[in-house]
Amino acid sequence: MTEMRPTRADVRFPQYLVDTHWVDSEGVAQYSSTHAMYRTIPLPGVVQTEAYAKFLKARPEVDRASVEIKVSFVGYETWCLGWFSHWTFDDGQSDAEFRCSFDEYVFRHERCQEWPMEARPEGWRCLMGAEDRWRWRAADAYEEGVPCRCEGCRKQGRVVINH
Repeated sequence: MTEMRPTRADVRFPQYLVDTHWVDSEGVAQYSSTHAMYRTIPLPGVVQTEAYAKFLKARPEVDRASVEIKVSFVGYETWCLGWFSHWTFDDGQSDAEFRCSFDEYVFRHERCQEWPMEARPEGWRCLMGAEDRWRWRAADAYEEGVPCRCEGCRKQGRVVINH
């Protein structure tokens, strides 16, 4: 009997929406939203603690007392949204397998991208332009459709497709 190896579409990871609110140095309320993905479900408070540390590293001038972070579990998925990019964990798949996995992810979510917000199904994901497959490229090589495997991505154990 031949053992079946799971495809990338079968491997889904827990994802969280991280909403951050703060007041800038001029007293103006600010907001940002990002996603976090983990190989396994993290312990309670880990996502918020990591998000807070990452936020303060990026914006050390912000008054810490003004920072509020809300974390919401959004479900399990294969790819995680970045800024005009998506990433997933590098688990030894080939570039072609990652491209196929990302294409499957985009296919699942592209149908509702232009629907009104109230009509979008629970669990929909923003593609931020990924539905335009001609945009797919690596961060450093700018090769169409090749996931980035630069030193920074390798250190994080990720592959990234920018778009």
